[in-house]
This record gives sequence, structure tokens and C-alpha cells, in this order.
Amino acid sequence: MDRNSAVDALVLSVKASGENNRFAIVLSPEKGIFTVTVYGGKKGRFKSLVSPYHSGKMWLYSDAVKKTVKLTDFYPDRCRTGIRESLYKTCAAALCAELILKTQGAVDWHTVWVLINGFLDGLDICTDEQAQTGLLRFLWRYINLTGLYNTGIRCSRCADKMPICFSAAENAFICADCLESSQEHTAGFFPLGMQSIAFLSAVLAKSPKEARTLQPDTESLRELRDFLYYIAQSCADTRLKTLEAGRGIL
Repeated sequence: MDRNSAVDALVLSVKASGENNRFAIVLSPEKGIFTVTVYGGKKGRFKSLVSPYHSGKMWLYSDAVKKTVKLTDFYPDRCRTGIRESLYKTCAAALCAELILKTQGAVDWHTVWVLINGFLDGLDICTDEQAQTGLLRFLWRYINLTGLYNTGIRCSRCADKMPICFSAAENAFICADCLESSQEHTAGFFPLGMQSIAFLSAVLAKSPKEARTLQPDTESLRELRDFLYYIAQSCADTRLKTLEAGRGIL
């Protein structure tokens, strides 16, 4: 088996390993998520190249006996420096990466590759205000890809009318008439106004360019954040540290 290989790769996170080396967690459409050892990472030429959200061609050396993968070269063609210039964008990118890491295996890798690179490319050049809706669009698309939650924007009980809320306990959107016949107001119950419902529907039904034209008002943004952050954490089956650390920012 050839120990040397080259793959398209996106760096999701980097952490120190000893005094001079680093571990990089990487996403590839061919190999999925894996860890790469970056030797001399703090002082060598990879110090700035192997950074979170950089993507490009990565050359690897795999040792099947030691079960390790070593970085031999990396040429990032997208560095996305605009993300690091904004605290909100930095938190949004970190949330995106953490969600993918916590749910790895839930979605086809090639599909994830296209989705996350598109999101990070947009995050790199947009304003902070645009980044807020961009993050919500990413979360809803990713939740849809996992297949873990119902994303059909119709009342799940009568299968006809437009919903006004979502019940995580039922994994169901519910319309006003059906809601009146129940007492479901438990944890995981999310009221959703017309703008919020229109936003969720457009994200999945329209092209990305068309979906970007929707700008929910302040109340709808609050509804969507409460709903999507909760469902994203449910998909991950754990609390997302980025949401806790970024409280007040995200």
C-alpha cells in the first residue's frame, strides 16, 4: 500500500502536541475527518499555513503500523483571513467546525465538504450582519442533511397547514389549529412566526442566492437562534462548547 497520498483538505482545528509539534484535525471529501501530525509546527513553515479554516491540497505520509498520519506538505488556496478579523465570524466558524466534529459520520463527507466550504467562503467576505443569517442558513442545511429532525415545513399532525411552532419532543412542526387541541408546551417547544417559517422554507427550497435575500427581523432572528441552536445541540447529542463560550456574541 502506498504510504504517500494527496487529498483536498480543510483544517477544522489545531492543538499543540509537546513543545514543537501540533495536531491538526482535518476534513477531506475523500477521507472524512482525521488527525494529522504537524512536526515542527510552531517554528517551521507550516506554522501559518496549517491554521483553522484554511483549505487546499495536503500531502500525507501514513504509517499503518503506528496508525499515524504525518503532514509532508500543504498548499492552501483559501486562507479566509476575513474570518479572524471579526469576533462574531470567528465564533460562527468555530461553531460550524465543532458541530461537524461532534456529528462526524452523520452526513456524506463530500456533501459536508461542499456545504462547509461554501459557508466559510461566504463568512470570509460578508459583513457581521450577513454572517448572522449565514450561520442560521448553514445550521438548518446541516440539520437537514443529518436526517435526524423533521425539516418539512408543514404541520406534522394534519399534514396540511403552515406551522406556527416546532416541538422537539414530537420532532414535529405544528399548526395553530392542531396546537389548540394539545397542551404541548414542554422543553423543546419553539414558537415560530411567519418570517421564521418563511426563512426556514426558503433555505431548503430556494437556491443559495435567493435564500440570501431573506433578512428576518430582530424577533425572527431570536426565534431562529433559539430553535436552531437547540436542534444543533440535539443532533450533536451534547452541549456545544462554542455556544457556551460565545454566549452574548452568537
